[in-house]
This record gives sequence, C-alpha cells and structure tokens, in this order.
Amino acid sequence: MSLNWDITKIKDSETLCWETTEDGESQMSAITETLIWATMFCYMDSITQKNYKDFHRRLIELEIVTGTGLISLRNKQTDEMSSRSPRLKEVEAHIGLSTNGSRKTTREWSSHLKQLVQDEAQRRIKLETYKDEFGELDSDLGQTEREEVLA
Repeated sequence: MSLNWDITKIKDSETLCWETTEDGESQMSAITETLIWATMFCYMDSITQKNYKDFHRRLIELEIVTGTGLISLRNKQTDEMSSRSPRLKEVEAHIGLSTNGSRKTTREWSSHLKQLVQDEAQRRIKLETYKDEFGELDSDLGQTEREEVLA
C-alpha cells in the first residue's frame, strides 16, 4: 500500500512545505517529508491542534528507543551530517498534515514501544554474546551477514 498524503490544510503550506534547490527546482522540505513518513512510524495519520504534542512525544520516544532522530541534516559550514527529531514548533507548524497511515491508541503505542525496547535488548544481548565468543564483528561484513549473525 502506498503512503498518500495531503498538505493542503497546513497553514502557509506553499512556503512551509517547499523549498528551492540550488538548481532552482522546487522540492519538499526535509521537515515536511520526514513528518509525512513519521505518521507511519508514530502510528498517527494526521497532525491536529489536539494531537500535535502527542505526535511530538512519540517522535521523541522513537528517538530514545532507536538512538537516532528521523531527520538527517548536513551542516553547511562543516559539511557534517547529524540526525534529530522534528522539534515541537516544527510539528505544530504542520497542523493539517494528513496521510492514509495506520493509527494506534495510546495503549497500543505503549505496547508497541515496549516490544521495540525488548527487541533491541535481545539484539544487543546477541551481539554481546557473539563478541564474547568470536570477537568484534568483521567490518567487511555486509548488512545481510550482520543481520544473520544477530538473528
């Protein structure tokens, strides 16, 4: 199923959600694109006046569990990449965003988060056990091989 989205109800969507590249092309802003996809990860299909703080909280909870933010940004001065979650004011500015993503109640979301934490704990235990037995994972291993070791 494709992810369908609508940004037409976002205040000032023409300027907030779009930016011009160095080539003069129009492209969706990184924040808007991230929030569209985040509706799937957060299991909230829209950002509203009523739920934008909960949406932001779920983003932060995901960042805590995964150890990384959803947006990758390049520092123009240093050319270094960093990741972060969208800030509360950025989420609030996108009130009106809607998608066809799935929804979870607060209770279902809490259960989902608990499962994510348990899965990550199991992955780390397997990695620790592997390292104790065989040493560090070979840096030449591809992603598939690494996943097989940790499966």
